[in-house]
Amino acid sequence: MVYSSIVLGLLIIYLALRDLSITAIFVGLFCLLVVVVGLYIYRQNHKTTKKYMTSLINQTADTVREKTTDIKPLKTDISFDDIAGIDDIKEELLGVVDFLNQPQKYLKHNISLPKGVLLVGPPGVGKTMIAKAMASTASCPFYYHSGASFVQIYVGMGAKKVRELYETARANAPAIVFIDEIDAIGKNRGVGNNDERDATLNELLTQMDGFLTVNNLENSVMTIGATNKVEILDDALLRPGRFDRQIYIGLPNITDRQKIITQAVKDMKVSFDKDMLATHTSGFSSAGVVAMINEAKIDMIKNDKNILTQDNIEEATKKIRYGKKQKTILDTKQKRIIATYQASKSFVTKKSVKLYDEGVLYEPEPYVSLGGLLANIEAQLSGCVGVEVILGEEFVVFQSEIDQAYKIAKDIKDRYKLSSLKPKETIDICKANLTKIIEQNKAEVISIADKLLQTEEV
Repeated sequence: MVYSSIVLGLLIIYLALRDLSITAIFVGLFCLLVVVVGLYIYRQNHKTTKKYMTSLINQTADTVREKTTDIKPLKTDISFDDIAGIDDIKEELLGVVDFLNQPQKYLKHNISLPKGVLLVGPPGVGKTMIAKAMASTASCPFYYHSGASFVQIYVGMGAKKVRELYETARANAPAIVFIDEIDAIGKNRGVGNNDERDATLNELLTQMDGFLTVNNLENSVMTIGATNKVEILDDALLRPGRFDRQIYIGLPNITDRQKIITQAVKDMKVSFDKDMLATHTSGFSSAGVVAMINEAKIDMIKNDKNILTQDNIEEATKKIRYGKKQKTILDTKQKRIIATYQASKSFVTKKSVKLYDEGVLYEPEPYVSLGGLLANIEAQLSGCVGVEVILGEEFVVFQSEIDQAYKIAKDIKDRYKLSSLKPKETIDICKANLTKIIEQNKAEVISIADKLLQTEEV
């Protein structure tokens, strides 16, 4: 502005010496003034914009830095003693924990330590509690993240968070990284054309490959994943060397529920039949059983009592069955239906089953054959055919198994070209064969169903 004022003054003197008219001088000065003011406004706006952009960039960088570098281990005092039931699973996981506590015991025999454990099972069965108990037993840092926390808008940010998580864990090794609902980032690549999710998964695969070697014990980091949708996970994530072990955690059986109930009411005065409650909560998850006990405790407190009674349990049952926390409580007929369904499945597949496990664990053949595909269809349909033969009425218990049977039948015709029959015709042939088998062995199937009703697994 100083330079502009000097130029303006010199211009006025120049115009006066040229003996121009007053009007011409004012017109010229006005035009010059407009130019000077315009330049001033432009300069001020440029400074303001630059300052704003610099501030915005700094704020964004600070936010990103804060979110991605503030990674701290989760403190947990949960032990395996706090988890009732699932004794066989706890025993297997304690063996995994021993790898972290005493790696040299295994490495001297050239045994590769497991890099990852995948916990598979329906919601509420205690997958997160099990991971916390592993960390507590191993006495090492426990880094918890949900799969959804890695899902970002901008490509590369999710991968950056994964990289920083594992760098932090390695710096504090031995450590456990627990990724809950890992299916949020572990879906098959290419499905949905999501570049950010694919980049995040690629980084996770790289990080799981990059630690825990025989000569690098200080980098002993174990990854624990949890999901109830293992079927949608990318094959590269499931291969040995990443998730070396897959452990299925199903709904608790009657013995497990008895232990859960005992654990939930320890140090309390009670006057209700624990065994009867364990029977009535058939089909509940571990969390569901604990929730019912909690509702009963709330009812006890509302009535100013200090003894948990059968009346409290019945009030909690009403809330679970009819209230907001609606949960199916099976009656005798419904239990007989599902027991017959699962008993038929067990007889046909010759595999152990639990009362409420959905899906058929069928081992695929190395090469596709028509006979193998038909056997898989029969395994999927065995439950519904068994119910119809033995109980004289059709029921749909697990819709997913019927859908899978029709998918295989369609693949036989359209994908593998092994038959010219329509899917429905293939299904009818399999059903006819199953009907014959179950009718000839009805007594044995009923015996398996009776055992399932007592122990909830065979």
